[in-house]
Formats: sequence, structure tokens, C-alpha cells
Amino acid sequence: MTKSVTPKIEKTRRLILEAVGLLLEEQGDLGFAFDAIAKRADVSRRTVLNHFPDKNTLMKEFWLYANEKLELHQWPKDFDDLTKLPPATFMAFDGIEGIVRAIQSSESGRKMRLLVNEKRRDAYESALSDQTLDPQSARRTAAIVQALSSPHVWLALKDYWDMDGQEAGEAVAWAIQKLLATQK
Repeated sequence: MTKSVTPKIEKTRRLILEAVGLLLEEQGDLGFAFDAIAKRADVSRRTVLNHFPDKNTLMKEFWLYANEKLELHQWPKDFDDLTKLPPATFMAFDGIEGIVRAIQSSESGRKMRLLVNEKRRDAYESALSDQTLDPQSARRTAAIVQALSSPHVWLALKDYWDMDGQEAGEAVAWAIQKLLATQK
């Protein structure tokens, strides 16, 4: 028997996740306590713990929530996505710049990213699976395409080249196209 989620439970869960986002933007790290999250969400600490029993669960759920909020599927589903995703993703990053910066620059953010790293790597490798690449080339290509599509590159292009998300995403899509063309 599956547990049903009532609108009230879902609303409370979203309030908590929104509070995490606000605190992350303000403080630049997830080093804050459950008490701070509860206060910001205007719920009890017990309520936060009922929804998210530990920090790993909270970080993983916040990561998924942030991507859902941006209406992104964060990893490529097929070969075409390798060049289609960066412009849309980078433009979405522009809308939550503070959160992205905090996730990229903090130890807590690193831990959050690593919680889904295996799925992310699998997605990039799978998107390239129909290419005729030897295993070493396939691994290297997937790694470089993933790196180019990352928030780190978005931040570098934004900060050092004054590009907005659209331009940065287009530059990355161009670079990926060039890289993939050399692999054929």
C-alpha cells in the first residue's frame, strides 16, 4: 500500500525546500541547521525532520526540486540533447544565480552534486552510446561534454566573458558540436 500525499503535505514539503533555497542564496552554503530551515519555512523542526530525516535526503530532494522548478531534465536523454540542453540550462541558471553559485562553491553543494553523480555520468555515457567510439574515447568524450555543460563553465563564461546564459549556452553547444565532429 503506497502512502498518499495530501495537498497540505506537499505544500509543507515545498515550503521547506523553498526555505532551503533562500538560505542557500543568503548564506552561500548548506551549513545551516534544521532549526534555521524550520524557522525560515515557518514550521517546526519536527516537521522538517518528518519530511527530510537527514541532511543527505534533504540535499538530494533539494537538488531534484531545484531542477524541477527550472523545468529541466538535467542530463541528456539522447545524442541530440548534448547540444540542445546547454542553452536552455544556462538560461535557467541565470534565474537562480545565487543558488547555483552557492551549490558550486560550497562543500555542501559538492556533496549534493555527488549524490547524483553516478546517474549523471550514466546519462552522458548513454547519450553517446550509439557513436562508434572505443571505450577510452567514449569515456573521455562523455567526461568533456559533461564538464562543458556544467554550472562551472556557465559561471566562468558569465564572470570572465560577460556572457548571459543564452550566449554561454550557445558557445558550449558550438564547442560540443566541434568536439563530437572530431569523434566521427
